[in-house]
Amino acid sequence: MTSLPRLELVLLAVSTIILSLTVVVHYEAVASTLEAQMATYLLSSVNVDANRHQCNPNGGSDYSTIDLQTNPSNGNHPNSQCIPTFNILLSQSNLTLIQGSSRSLSVSLSTTSELSPPITLSAESVPAGVEFLFAPSSGRSSFSSLVTIVASAQAALGLSKVAVVAKVMGIEKSATVSVLVIPEIHNLVIISGFAPLNATVGSVVVVNVTVANYGSVSEIFDLREHANVTMVAEQNHLLLAPLARYTTSLSWNTTGFSAGVYSIVVNVRPAPGEVNLSDENFNVGQLSLGPRPTAEPSPKPAASGEGPSGLSYGRELAIMAALGEVIAVLLVLVRRRSRISKK
Repeated sequence: MTSLPRLELVLLAVSTIILSLTVVVHYEAVASTLEAQMATYLLSSVNVDANRHQCNPNGGSDYSTIDLQTNPSNGNHPNSQCIPTFNILLSQSNLTLIQGSSRSLSVSLSTTSELSPPITLSAESVPAGVEFLFAPSSGRSSFSSLVTIVASAQAALGLSKVAVVAKVMGIEKSATVSVLVIPEIHNLVIISGFAPLNATVGSVVVVNVTVANYGSVSEIFDLREHANVTMVAEQNHLLLAPLARYTTSLSWNTTGFSAGVYSIVVNVRPAPGEVNLSDENFNVGQLSLGPRPTAEPSPKPAASGEGPSGLSYGRELAIMAALGEVIAVLLVLVRRRSRISKK
Protein backbone atom coordinates (compact mmCIF):
# COMPACT_ATOMS: atom_id res chain seq x y z
CA MET A 1 0.00 0.00 0.00
CA THR A 2 1.37 3.30 -0.99
CA SER A 3 1.52 5.70 1.97
CA LEU A 4 0.21 9.24 1.41
CA PRO A 5 2.20 12.15 2.49
CA ARG A 6 1.30 13.41 5.95
CA LEU A 7 0.01 16.72 4.59
CA GLU A 8 -2.45 15.03 2.28
CA LEU A 9 -3.77 12.94 5.12
CA VAL A 10 -4.39 16.01 7.13
CA LEU A 11 -6.29 17.68 4.27
CA LEU A 12 -8.43 14.58 3.70
CA ALA A 13 -9.41 14.46 7.36
CA VAL A 14 -10.37 18.12 7.39
CA SER A 15 -12.54 17.70 4.26
CA THR A 16 -14.33 14.73 5.77
CA ILE A 17 -15.14 16.69 8.94
CA ILE A 18 -16.51 19.66 6.95
CA LEU A 19 -18.78 17.42 4.87
CA SER A 20 -20.09 15.73 8.00
CA LEU A 21 -20.97 19.06 9.64
CA THR A 22 -22.97 20.13 6.56
CA VAL A 23 -25.01 16.94 6.61
CA VAL A 24 -25.68 17.28 10.32
CA VAL A 25 -26.81 20.89 10.02
CA HIS A 26 -29.09 20.02 7.12
CA TYR A 27 -30.55 17.10 9.03
CA GLU A 28 -31.23 19.22 12.10
CA ALA A 29 -32.97 21.85 10.00
CA VAL A 30 -35.16 19.24 8.36
CA ALA A 31 -35.97 17.71 11.76
CA SER A 32 -36.93 21.10 13.20
CA THR A 33 -39.25 21.73 10.29
CA LEU A 34 -40.88 18.32 10.73
CA GLU A 35 -41.32 18.88 14.45
CA ALA A 36 -42.98 22.26 13.88
CA GLN A 37 -45.36 20.78 11.32
CA MET A 38 -46.16 17.88 13.61
CA ALA A 39 -46.82 20.24 16.52
CA THR A 40 -49.15 22.36 14.39
CA TYR A 41 -51.02 19.26 13.29
CA LEU A 42 -51.32 17.95 16.83
CA LEU A 43 -52.48 21.33 18.11
CA SER A 44 -55.12 21.64 15.43
CA SER A 45 -56.27 18.10 16.22
CA VAL A 46 -56.59 18.97 19.88
CA ASN A 47 -58.63 22.10 19.05
CA VAL A 48 -60.93 20.16 16.77
CA ASP A 49 -61.46 17.51 19.44
CA ALA A 50 -62.05 20.17 22.06
CA ASN A 51 -64.60 21.92 19.87
CA ARG A 52 -66.24 18.63 19.09
CA HIS A 53 -66.55 17.79 22.79
CA GLN A 54 -67.75 21.30 23.60
CA CYS A 55 -70.49 21.08 21.00
CA ASN A 56 -71.41 17.50 21.85
CA PRO A 57 -70.56 16.87 25.49
CA ASN A 58 -72.78 13.79 25.57
CA GLY A 59 -72.27 12.61 22.02
CA GLY A 60 -75.42 14.37 20.86
CA SER A 61 -76.29 17.72 19.36
CA ASP A 62 -76.94 19.65 22.57
CA TYR A 63 -75.78 22.99 21.25
CA SER A 64 -76.72 25.08 18.29
CA THR A 65 -73.78 26.16 16.08
CA ILE A 66 -73.36 29.64 14.65
CA ASP A 67 -70.54 31.19 12.60
CA LEU A 68 -69.13 34.04 14.61
CA GLN A 69 -66.15 34.83 12.38
CA THR A 70 -65.28 34.10 8.73
CA ASN A 71 -62.10 35.12 6.88
CA PRO A 72 -62.05 33.47 3.44
CA SER A 73 -59.22 35.70 2.16
CA ASN A 74 -56.54 33.63 3.87
CA GLY A 75 -58.12 30.33 3.00
CA ASN A 76 -59.32 29.62 6.55
CA HIS A 77 -62.62 27.90 7.18
CA PRO A 78 -65.35 29.73 9.14
CA ASN A 79 -64.55 29.94 12.84
CA SER A 80 -67.58 28.09 14.24
CA GLN A 81 -68.22 28.27 17.96
CA CYS A 82 -71.00 26.58 19.85
CA ILE A 83 -73.43 28.25 22.26
CA PRO A 84 -76.26 26.62 24.24
CA THR A 85 -79.90 27.13 23.33
CA PHE A 86 -81.71 28.72 26.31
CA ASN A 87 -85.06 30.07 27.48
CA ILE A 88 -85.97 32.95 29.81
CA LEU A 89 -89.06 33.07 32.06
CA LEU A 90 -90.34 35.69 34.54
CA SER A 91 -92.36 34.85 37.65
CA GLN A 92 -94.90 37.59 36.82
CA SER A 93 -95.72 39.73 33.83
CA ASN A 94 -96.92 42.89 35.57
CA LEU A 95 -96.45 44.70 38.87
CA THR A 96 -97.39 47.99 40.51
CA LEU A 97 -94.86 50.21 42.25
CA ILE A 98 -95.58 53.11 44.56
CA GLN A 99 -93.14 55.96 44.44
CA GLY A 100 -90.51 55.32 47.11
CA SER A 101 -91.16 51.55 47.31
CA SER A 102 -89.72 48.34 45.85
CA ARG A 103 -91.02 45.01 44.55
CA SER A 104 -89.36 41.73 43.55
CA LEU A 105 -89.77 39.04 40.92
CA SER A 106 -87.64 36.11 39.77
CA VAL A 107 -86.18 35.32 36.35
CA SER A 108 -85.33 31.73 35.39
CA LEU A 109 -82.84 30.71 32.72
CA SER A 110 -82.91 27.15 31.36
CA THR A 111 -80.34 25.73 28.95
CA THR A 112 -80.07 22.43 27.12
CA SER A 113 -76.67 21.48 28.52
CA GLU A 114 -74.57 21.86 31.63
CA LEU A 115 -71.64 23.15 29.56
CA SER A 116 -72.34 26.76 28.57
CA PRO A 117 -70.71 30.19 28.47
CA PRO A 118 -71.85 32.75 31.07
CA ILE A 119 -75.32 34.22 30.47
CA THR A 120 -75.65 37.86 31.56
CA LEU A 121 -78.87 39.63 32.56
CA SER A 122 -79.88 43.26 32.09
CA ALA A 123 -82.99 45.44 31.75
CA GLU A 124 -83.96 47.73 28.88
CA SER A 125 -86.56 50.52 28.53
CA VAL A 126 -86.56 51.16 32.28
CA PRO A 127 -88.51 54.34 33.22
CA ALA A 128 -86.73 57.25 34.86
CA GLY A 129 -86.24 56.86 38.59
CA VAL A 130 -86.67 53.06 38.49
CA GLU A 131 -83.83 50.59 38.92
CA PHE A 132 -83.60 46.86 38.20
CA LEU A 133 -81.15 44.95 40.43
CA PHE A 134 -80.23 41.34 39.56
CA ALA A 135 -78.87 38.86 42.10
CA PRO A 136 -76.96 37.25 40.49
CA SER A 137 -76.55 39.19 37.26
CA SER A 138 -74.98 36.26 35.37
CA GLY A 139 -74.60 32.50 35.55
CA ARG A 140 -73.84 29.33 33.66
CA SER A 141 -76.28 26.68 32.52
CA SER A 142 -79.71 26.79 34.20
CA PHE A 143 -80.02 29.28 37.06
CA SER A 144 -82.42 31.77 38.67
CA SER A 145 -81.97 35.39 39.61
CA LEU A 146 -83.93 37.55 42.05
CA VAL A 147 -84.81 40.90 40.48
CA THR A 148 -85.50 43.80 42.86
CA ILE A 149 -87.27 46.75 41.23
CA VAL A 150 -86.79 49.98 43.15
CA ALA A 151 -88.79 53.15 42.46
CA SER A 152 -87.48 56.40 43.88
CA ALA A 153 -89.74 59.06 45.35
CA GLN A 154 -89.39 60.96 42.06
CA ALA A 155 -89.90 57.96 39.75
CA ALA A 156 -91.79 58.71 36.54
CA LEU A 157 -95.49 57.93 36.89
CA GLY A 158 -97.30 55.74 34.40
CA LEU A 159 -97.11 52.35 32.71
CA SER A 160 -93.91 51.09 31.06
CA LYS A 161 -92.91 47.90 29.25
CA VAL A 162 -89.52 46.78 30.56
CA ALA A 163 -87.53 44.05 28.78
CA VAL A 164 -85.45 41.67 30.90
CA VAL A 165 -82.67 40.59 28.51
CA ALA A 166 -80.47 37.48 28.70
CA LYS A 167 -77.36 37.60 26.52
CA VAL A 168 -74.72 34.99 25.66
CA MET A 169 -72.05 35.30 22.93
CA GLY A 170 -73.99 37.94 21.01
CA ILE A 171 -77.32 36.09 21.16
CA GLU A 172 -80.17 37.72 23.11
CA LYS A 173 -83.52 36.58 24.45
CA SER A 174 -85.91 38.74 26.47
CA ALA A 175 -89.12 38.66 28.50
CA THR A 176 -91.34 41.68 29.11
CA VAL A 177 -92.82 42.92 32.39
CA SER A 178 -95.32 45.79 32.67
CA VAL A 179 -94.36 48.24 35.43
CA LEU A 180 -96.98 50.71 36.69
CA VAL A 181 -95.62 53.50 38.90
CA ILE A 182 -98.25 55.33 41.00
CA PRO A 183 -98.02 58.01 43.69
CA GLU A 184 -98.42 57.28 47.41
CA ILE A 185 -102.04 58.11 48.28
CA HIS A 186 -103.85 57.80 51.64
CA ASN A 187 -107.65 58.00 51.39
CA LEU A 188 -110.02 56.18 53.77
CA VAL A 189 -113.74 56.77 53.14
CA ILE A 190 -116.88 55.64 55.00
CA ILE A 191 -119.23 54.95 52.14
CA SER A 192 -122.33 53.71 54.01
CA GLY A 193 -123.92 53.34 57.42
CA PHE A 194 -127.28 52.07 58.67
CA ALA A 195 -129.01 52.23 62.08
CA PRO A 196 -132.60 51.61 63.22
CA LEU A 197 -134.90 54.59 63.73
CA ASN A 198 -136.27 53.56 67.12
CA ALA A 199 -135.05 51.68 70.17
CA THR A 200 -135.77 51.50 73.89
CA VAL A 201 -133.50 52.18 76.81
CA GLY A 202 -131.63 49.01 77.77
CA SER A 203 -131.60 47.50 74.25
CA VAL A 204 -128.54 47.01 72.02
CA VAL A 205 -128.51 49.18 68.90
CA VAL A 206 -126.55 47.66 65.97
CA VAL A 207 -125.07 50.03 63.37
CA ASN A 208 -123.74 48.56 60.08
CA VAL A 209 -120.80 50.43 58.52
CA THR A 210 -118.78 50.02 55.28
CA VAL A 211 -115.32 51.59 54.91
CA ALA A 212 -113.40 51.79 51.59
CA ASN A 213 -109.69 52.36 50.97
CA TYR A 214 -109.35 54.52 47.87
CA GLY A 215 -105.62 54.98 48.42
CA SER A 216 -102.60 53.19 46.99
CA VAL A 217 -101.27 51.70 50.26
CA SER A 218 -102.67 49.41 52.94
CA GLU A 219 -104.10 51.20 55.96
CA ILE A 220 -104.50 50.31 59.65
CA PHE A 221 -107.34 52.34 61.17
CA ASP A 222 -109.78 52.68 64.09
CA LEU A 223 -113.56 52.85 63.63
CA ARG A 224 -115.74 54.67 66.17
CA GLU A 225 -119.45 55.35 66.76
CA HIS A 226 -120.84 58.40 68.56
CA ALA A 227 -124.33 59.08 69.90
CA ASN A 228 -124.48 62.87 69.98
CA VAL A 229 -121.07 63.66 71.49
CA THR A 230 -120.58 60.40 73.42
CA MET A 231 -118.51 57.57 71.94
CA VAL A 232 -120.63 54.45 72.37
CA ALA A 233 -118.71 51.77 70.35
CA GLU A 234 -115.35 51.26 68.60
CA GLN A 235 -113.14 48.76 66.74
CA ASN A 236 -109.36 49.20 66.68
CA HIS A 237 -106.41 48.19 64.46
CA LEU A 238 -108.43 47.23 61.39
CA LEU A 239 -106.42 46.44 58.23
CA LEU A 240 -107.65 47.39 54.77
CA ALA A 241 -105.79 46.75 51.49
CA PRO A 242 -105.71 49.30 48.64
CA LEU A 243 -108.98 49.56 46.67
CA ALA A 244 -110.70 47.20 49.14
CA ARG A 245 -113.81 47.50 51.32
CA TYR A 246 -114.57 46.46 54.89
CA THR A 247 -118.08 46.00 56.33
CA THR A 248 -118.67 45.55 60.04
CA SER A 249 -121.21 46.13 62.83
CA LEU A 250 -120.89 48.41 65.85
CA SER A 251 -123.04 47.61 68.89
CA TRP A 252 -124.31 50.31 71.29
CA ASN A 253 -125.65 49.14 74.64
CA THR A 254 -128.17 51.83 75.61
CA THR A 255 -128.38 50.81 79.27
CA GLY A 256 -127.95 53.89 81.41
CA PHE A 257 -128.82 56.37 78.66
CA SER A 258 -131.79 58.72 78.91
CA ALA A 259 -134.71 58.55 76.55
CA GLY A 260 -134.53 61.03 73.72
CA VAL A 261 -133.35 61.58 70.15
CA TYR A 262 -129.70 60.81 69.37
CA SER A 263 -127.64 61.69 66.29
CA ILE A 264 -125.57 58.65 65.25
CA VAL A 265 -122.19 59.43 63.62
CA VAL A 266 -119.37 56.99 62.72
CA ASN A 267 -115.83 58.02 61.82
CA VAL A 268 -112.33 56.72 61.11
CA ARG A 269 -109.10 58.26 62.32
CA PRO A 270 -107.24 59.91 59.41
CA ALA A 271 -104.24 57.99 58.09
CA PRO A 272 -100.80 59.67 58.28
CA GLY A 273 -100.30 61.85 55.23
CA GLU A 274 -103.98 61.86 54.25
CA VAL A 275 -105.00 65.07 52.52
CA ASN A 276 -108.76 64.71 51.98
CA LEU A 277 -110.29 64.67 55.48
CA SER A 278 -113.93 65.24 54.49
CA ASP A 279 -114.83 61.56 54.14
CA GLU A 280 -113.76 60.34 57.59
CA ASN A 281 -117.12 61.16 59.23
CA PHE A 282 -120.47 59.68 58.21
CA ASN A 283 -123.83 60.82 59.59
CA VAL A 284 -125.88 57.63 59.91
CA GLY A 285 -129.07 59.39 61.05
CA GLN A 286 -131.18 60.05 64.13
CA LEU A 287 -132.43 57.39 66.52
CA SER A 288 -135.35 57.85 68.88
CA LEU A 289 -134.58 56.14 72.19
CA GLY A 290 -137.80 55.49 74.10
CA PRO A 291 -138.20 54.80 77.82
CA ARG A 292 -138.08 51.30 79.21
CA PRO A 293 -141.59 49.72 79.20
CA THR A 294 -143.45 49.82 82.59
CA ALA A 295 -143.74 46.51 84.46
CA GLU A 296 -147.13 44.67 84.24
CA PRO A 297 -149.03 43.99 87.57
CA SER A 298 -148.16 40.65 89.08
CA PRO A 299 -150.98 38.03 89.46
CA LYS A 300 -152.76 37.68 92.87
CA PRO A 301 -151.53 34.87 95.08
CA ALA A 302 -153.63 31.73 95.17
CA ALA A 303 -156.08 31.28 98.08
CA SER A 304 -155.13 28.95 100.90
CA GLY A 305 -156.30 25.42 100.48
CA GLU A 306 -155.93 25.45 96.70
CA GLY A 307 -155.94 21.87 95.52
CA PRO A 308 -154.27 20.20 92.60
CA SER A 309 -157.25 21.02 90.36
CA GLY A 310 -156.53 24.72 90.77
CA LEU A 311 -159.99 25.52 92.35
CA SER A 312 -160.18 27.06 95.81
CA TYR A 313 -162.46 25.80 98.58
CA GLY A 314 -164.59 28.99 98.45
CA ARG A 315 -165.34 28.49 94.79
CA GLU A 316 -166.52 24.96 95.50
CA LEU A 317 -169.03 26.29 98.10
CA ALA A 318 -170.33 28.90 95.65
CA ILE A 319 -170.92 26.27 93.03
CA MET A 320 -172.75 24.02 95.51
CA ALA A 321 -175.02 26.92 96.56
CA ALA A 322 -175.90 27.71 92.97
CA LEU A 323 -176.79 24.10 92.29
CA GLY A 324 -179.05 24.07 95.37
CA GLU A 325 -180.93 27.14 94.12
CA VAL A 326 -181.49 25.54 90.72
CA ILE A 327 -182.84 22.38 92.30
CA ALA A 328 -185.21 24.39 94.53
CA VAL A 329 -186.63 26.24 91.54
CA LEU A 330 -187.21 22.99 89.68
CA LEU A 331 -189.11 21.51 92.68
CA VAL A 332 -191.40 24.55 92.85
CA LEU A 333 -192.23 24.24 89.19
CA VAL A 334 -192.97 20.54 89.49
CA ARG A 335 -195.40 21.11 92.45
CA ARG A 336 -197.28 23.82 90.58
CA ARG A 337 -197.82 21.54 87.59
CA SER A 338 -199.04 18.73 89.76
CA ARG A 339 -201.65 20.97 91.45
CA ILE A 340 -202.93 22.23 88.13
CA SER A 341 -203.35 18.71 86.82
CA LYS A 342 -205.47 17.62 89.93
CA LYS A 343 -207.99 20.38 89.36
